[in-house]
Amino acid sequence: MKRLIILGIAICAGTLCTHLSAQVIEGKVTDASQQGIDGATVILQSADSVFIEATITDKEGNFHFRQKRENYCLTVQHLLFQTIRKCFQENNIRHHIIMHPKDNQLREIIIEGEKPLLKMEGSKLIYDITQLTNTKLVTNAYEVIKNLPGIMEYNGTLTLAGSGSVNILLNDKVSSMTYEQILTLLKSMPASRVEKVEIMYTTPPQYHVRGASINIHTPKYKTDEGKL
Repeated sequence: MKRLIILGIAICAGTLCTHLSAQVIEGKVTDASQQGIDGATVILQSADSVFIEATITDKEGNFHFRQKRENYCLTVQHLLFQTIRKCFQENNIRHHIIMHPKDNQLREIIIEGEKPLLKMEGSKLIYDITQLTNTKLVTNAYEVIKNLPGIMEYNGTLTLAGSGSVNILLNDKVSSMTYEQILTLLKSMPASRVEKVEIMYTTPPQYHVRGASINIHTPKYKTDEGKL
């Protein structure tokens, strides 16, 4: 009887371990030469683009989420590579996602040993863009935003991969300016005035807007409309 109890416990433990292992969405992000990409942002969304969770790849390019999803999408971003988005229906598989480099000179500004360009706080992706604004590759705030991973320009507006249209917040506030006026302001603002940029795929309730948002932090900046 004692042996049967021990055997039963072992079987249950094995079943539990198998069940728990199936709760993970994981994979590796590499370039075309199979070199792991460190510091890529991997965003997990539902099939209808609702934000679930985000993480950053380790030095070997590995990532994992403790989630079980039958239908989901992964958006992978990195400053030096083209954003890629893939949707899946499979469970319990290890993904291999290959990224392709952007055709620009940004690689020159990523220096080993510099402080991280990106950090995460909850669902926020926070970019310290000092490395970017200290170069001559961007001249104004609009170009800073446009060069961030996942941000694209489409028909004169900014969009976010996996989300579509996006709100633009200035120093944690919804501006009274129109969208066009905000873009004009960003194009006239020196790149050096941008301190950091927050990307929020699901904007917290305190901002009183729906959907995704780009929150741009600057020192007080005087405009024809007043100060930001």
